[in-house]
Amino acid sequence: MISFDPITLAVVSALLNCAMAFLLLHAWSRSKTYPGFGLWVAGSVCWAVGSVMSVVRPEFLPISVIILGGNTLNMMHVMLYYEGFRRYYQLPHAWWGAPLNIGIFTVEFLFRSYFYFVDDSFALRSALNSCMLAILFTRVMIEPLFFSRSRPRVFPIQIVWSTSVIPVVFLLIVRSLWYMTDGFIDDVNLTMDPVLPYLLLFGLIAQFGQIYTFLSLTNARIVEDLISSKELFKSLTESAPNVIWQIDLDRKITYSTPACKKILGYEHKDVLHCYVTDFIAKAVHDDFFYRLKKYFEHNETDVKARPFNAEYPLICKDGSLLWCEAMVNVLKDQRSIVHGYIFILWDISQRKQEEARLNVQLEEESRLRQEQEHFLDMISHEYRTPLAIIQSSVDVFRRKNVVRETGLKDNLDRIQRATERLLDVFETTHRRKGTQNRLLQPVFVEIDAAAFFLKIHKAAVALWGERFTVGNHLSPGCILYADEYLLRTIVLNLLENAVKYSPADQPVALQLRRCNSLLEVMIVNTANGPLPDDLGELFKKYRRGANSSGISGTGMGLHLVKHGVHQCGGAVELSADAECKVMAKVTFPLLNR
Repeated sequence: MISFDPITLAVVSALLNCAMAFLLLHAWSRSKTYPGFGLWVAGSVCWAVGSVMSVVRPEFLPISVIILGGNTLNMMHVMLYYEGFRRYYQLPHAWWGAPLNIGIFTVEFLFRSYFYFVDDSFALRSALNSCMLAILFTRVMIEPLFFSRSRPRVFPIQIVWSTSVIPVVFLLIVRSLWYMTDGFIDDVNLTMDPVLPYLLLFGLIAQFGQIYTFLSLTNARIVEDLISSKELFKSLTESAPNVIWQIDLDRKITYSTPACKKILGYEHKDVLHCYVTDFIAKAVHDDFFYRLKKYFEHNETDVKARPFNAEYPLICKDGSLLWCEAMVNVLKDQRSIVHGYIFILWDISQRKQEEARLNVQLEEESRLRQEQEHFLDMISHEYRTPLAIIQSSVDVFRRKNVVRETGLKDNLDRIQRATERLLDVFETTHRRKGTQNRLLQPVFVEIDAAAFFLKIHKAAVALWGERFTVGNHLSPGCILYADEYLLRTIVLNLLENAVKYSPADQPVALQLRRCNSLLEVMIVNTANGPLPDDLGELFKKYRRGANSSGISGTGMGLHLVKHGVHQCGGAVELSADAECKVMAKVTFPLLNR
């Protein structure tokens, strides 16, 4: 027989397996790998350690460690390879897969331990070990060939692996038969010492096949995924409703989706190798080119590139302009080096038309608002003259002793206060028009509730006489945060309604109380006629009750009251009982201090 140095072969085998494990780990860390890759790495390490342990002399390690440990690692090496192939080919879990391998390993380990510790039989131990290893190697050699037939790209690679294992399997089978038949081949010694060099040598052949197979399978899987990704990308882009352009570093279009013909009218070949700025309307060409240039210059050095959006009219094939929105993003490789750009364009012409119509409506609203302000200015100006005449007439009557002779003092006082109220309304409106964007925009200030409603009571008495009873249950420090003018108008309107729609001999009650963080204002009067079933309808514009016949009004008072209450952050409601007692209840939030 040819003589080989087993120690040298074991060292070479160990170094080769370590190198293979290092190569696999390097590929694992630098590129995309797949299920089973880590198991191949672990199997290579097991074979490297097991190969070294099989040639260690008993004086360095106990013979039990060499026999049990080395053989165990060699069998785990094959089992890990098998499991790696199973995961790589995405095979389902079955009883004949990993569970069968574990069963074979368990049986071999138990019998090996028995024939060493209990019945020390080297022949049976060696025969069983060779037989089980042969079975495991045969499974790894044959089964992936059948599994890989469904993937033609990796079938030739798998043949290399299976072929490289044949010498090892053949030697193990022959050695197992030799032991079980008590040396059926004459003049041939297949004990461990003369066979070990051949096992290690054939193992080296298998290891070269493994290195080629593992790395080639990974590359084949990457190629398959790239082809699959390419087909998926093609399917997505061809069905995408938006135009997608790929731009190189020279700002030229290198790819265009079919949607370009639908949106802009250009065929794929019409836009290839054209500058992207050739399709921008000349009126905005300089602005777009400047922004694009700044974006390109910034993102060629910026690691965290962010897309930017721009809206510009693009030139269609027929020469017309179409408003489009473009989202631009950079394409970078794994080293963050820019190698191109992606433009995604979509039609926004309909949105632009809607925006144009909206702008027209906004301009019309602005014009109407200006006319409204002009109308209010005119009304204010025109009302001032008759109001001034009324006030001056009241003064004349006072000076000529007409008041004493006719007893009209109370009436003249009411006329005076009514005209002052009208002037106050116009003055407040004019002042706010000059300081606010909207005429009815409330101006919130802090208001002492007790003092404010005392003034309201005095104003009501001056306008409508001594008809009011006040129930003030407010504690000191109740502060409202509201528009004082708006609040005054709300309460006076409600008091005026209570006076107008109740009998002249019936009082009107004004009640104030605090409920937690709310101020409740209740105005109660006796109705002078039938009431509607749904009192909430009276808050609608131009709605008046059945008891309003013969009483002047437009049905706007309560509508304005509700609008003003909501502006102040409050709520208002109407209710009535069986005795025709009507209560208007308004709640306002108090300022927490």
